Amino acid sequence: GGTTIYNTPIQLETSELAALICERHRVIPTPMSLSNYNLIGSHDIPRALTRFAGDKNKLISAFTLLMSFPGVPGIYYGDEIGLSGAGDPHCRAPFPWDATKWDTGLLETVKKLIKARRSSVALQRGALVWLLTTLETIIFARVYTHEDGRVETAIVAATRGAGETVSVDLTKLGSSHLAWRDCVTGEIVKAQSQTLELTVSSRGVLLV
Repeated sequence: GGTTIYNTPIQLETSELAALICERHRVIPTPMSLSNYNLIGSHDIPRALTRFAGDKNKLISAFTLLMSFPGVPGIYYGDEIGLSGAGDPHCRAPFPWDATKWDTGLLETVKKLIKARRSSVALQRGALVWLLTTLETIIFARVYTHEDGRVETAIVAATRGAGETVSVDLTKLGSSHLAWRDCVTGEIVKAQSQTLELTVSSRGVLLV
């Protein structure tokens, strides 16, 4: 999939993207990492949906990562309703206040991701634990230990493909939780023998 580094579009394999994310996260002290301003769109570049060639599933995956990664997520107005636009001035077009022009399905998904972020201390301040990388999918966890010893965990999965079924080894998290809830679909996913079988579509945040 394509990404942009220092305003230069490049092509990265999924494993390369995962390595780049880990490298950038590792060299930044935790307090700074948690206060980084993260975004997928701005007034300086073409709209996110346009950069994804109109692929809404990829945009949802990007929103999933945005709401789940350490730092402060920022949404450029209109990206949440599927506004498209090439470079300046099209990326700065006025917001369409006519709701019939909105992608309401996308908007509802983004709202659920925002709700998950706001309701989970793990997604806000948890440590980053990398779990799995395939050709098209990345899966990581955010883990936060409260002062009373209670552990809060979120597993995050995003794919740039049509989806796949993967096995996640929960022993990497030291977790004994059996039931996980998908914050977008509401579906309950149960683990068997410390293994979580996930069918990853265009997005996924599992909370416990």
